[in-house]
Amino acid sequence: MNKKPLISGLFCLDYLLNNEQQGREIAKILGYNREFTAGKLVTVTVTSSEQNAALEEILKDVEKGTGGASNVANALFNMGLNPFFLHTINPADYAGRCCLKILKERGIDSSTIQFDVTKSTPFTIVVPIGDNRFFMHLQDDRYNSADLGGKAEQYLKQSTVGYFGYPNIMNRVLKNGGEELK
Repeated sequence: MNKKPLISGLFCLDYLLNNEQQGREIAKILGYNREFTAGKLVTVTVTSSEQNAALEEILKDVEKGTGGASNVANALFNMGLNPFFLHTINPADYAGRCCLKILKERGIDSSTIQFDVTKSTPFTIVVPIGDNRFFMHLQDDRYNSADLGGKAEQYLKQSTVGYFGYPNIMNRVLKNGGEELK
């Protein structure tokens, strides 16, 4: 049996903005009216289809990359490994479609990713501030162990090493001392 690394946890799309002004326009759409602090991560929420459409319009021409745990998977892929991805994304939302397109362009196997149209694909808006960055992150707080997929145990048995990334912004997974992960 050919064992592979297993990557799970937060899988998101990163929007890499060109300037701080773009970030201010997006913050206004999202109702975020506080100061941008270099190096800080804040959680934002998209509450309407109008917000989503406005964001999509602004972000359509912005450089994109996958972020979160997929950064580890990308590094492993670049070293010649093809990890299992245990994630859930929404293939119908803009961020989900972009993630799938990026994986396909890189030749990364996405067959172990689950799809759920009831959840939003997480994304991070990376705003340049001088020589640093500010991060606005949208995370669907409904992420839980079920998002690892019904075959998680099978993939764990076929894995050499596992990586679970960014649990600090996956609140449901951390509740009750991480009981869901046991």
